[in-house]
Amino acid sequence: MRHIRTTVLLSATFVLFSPARAGEIDDLESSGNRRVSEISKRLAASPHDPSLYVARARLYAQMCMDRKSIEDCTAALKLDSRNVEAYKLRASLYASNSRQKEALEDLDRLREMRPDDTGIMVDRAVVYDSCSKSANALADLDRALKLEPNKLTALALRASIYSRSGQYKKAIADYTTRLKARPSLDIYNLRASAYLKLGRYKDALADYTYLVEHSTDPEPLIVRGDLKMRLADYKGATADYSKALQRSTENASTIHALSRRAESLEKLGEKNLAARDRSKASSLESAYRHSR
Repeated sequence: MRHIRTTVLLSATFVLFSPARAGEIDDLESSGNRRVSEISKRLAASPHDPSLYVARARLYAQMCMDRKSIEDCTAALKLDSRNVEAYKLRASLYASNSRQKEALEDLDRLREMRPDDTGIMVDRAVVYDSCSKSANALADLDRALKLEPNKLTALALRASIYSRSGQYKKAIADYTTRLKARPSLDIYNLRASAYLKLGRYKDALADYTYLVEHSTDPEPLIVRGDLKMRLADYKGATADYSKALQRSTENASTIHALSRRAESLEKLGEKNLAARDRSKASSLESAYRHSR
């Protein structure tokens, strides 16, 4: 599948990709080529205008022509060594092409020019984190959050680093602050996982209940059922697995839910029903295996 660059991450520095239909890409490429041609004509008449190089660099970046985009950013910076947009875009492209050292050099320069810009702090933390420099990343995130305590991107990234390093209490604190500012299913799921790591099953249960109520995905129901099993609520677990089966549209989740419901039914003394679920799960698994 072909891709186009359609949006940006954090402070308009790091570029995301999303799939698009061939016709849509062709239209955008055609439009992009026309605009590149127009800017190139303007550059021929005004070769010392850095804003034109940056404008063309943005178009090249959207068209995934990274080398040309970087060249135009560099040309703009030769004309204007303090051009913030050129540094941001070039840092983005360096980072997306695994050139972290050069990305950090550009972000360091941006930090010198804009020492209180929390977006740049978070962007640099992203690059530090991508090259396993967690201490540096946390230092930048701490500075950003000191200036802007509810900065969502900083809270989410710091919580992620804490969680990956086993600092689950700190991760939970950041997830909680993030959720107060803006509820998010992804963050509820991450906080629930951190609660599980600490054995705080009732807190995890509350988060999974939120996910169940705000999502049509069967997985939160299965996980909530598993938590109820841990808490010896076998009727509640059975009910959750049954609801998960109603939501399930994929063999893998159906097999999982049937297998787990068989366990909860057995705990309730319903051995015949448990055996039936195990038989169904086994048949589905066999059919699924042969179809692959």
